[in-house]
Amino acid sequence: MIRLGPLLTEERDVPLGMGVTIRLKPVTYAGMKAVEAGAFRKARARAGEASALGAEALDGADPEALAAYQDEITGIAEELMLDALVARFAVSWDGVANETGEAPAPLNPENWRKLREGFPFMADRVRAALHRPVNLAAAEGNA
Repeated sequence: MIRLGPLLTEERDVPLGMGVTIRLKPVTYAGMKAVEAGAFRKARARAGEASALGAEALDGADPEALAAYQDEITGIAEELMLDALVARFAVSWDGVANETGEAPAPLNPENWRKLREGFPFMADRVRAALHRPVNLAAAEGNA
């Protein structure tokens, strides 16, 4: 049996701590996979350009270099993916003020990055909240 609960079909407010909440649209499996694919594609391009590990790893001569290169790509992709998921599925937030104290600060890429970098535990909660519906759907066979 499957459940079609509000977690999969309705916007929801996610408390992040310190009086901050973020409103998320329903995340679909297809939407998640599209963002993931794009993030890994961009991460491979970025890591290849910026890393000395790229050429060494790709020639296959050193398994440790290849593992380090893959770890680098995964780290970059995780960051890009979270930013893209927030851009696609976050509707608004409360409890976030700009530098002058005006609230709410606009939910835009620049302000999101400031929150992600300044309050990483909140970013982790957003990441978990974004993945939860997809993980639940997959666990029930709905993916």
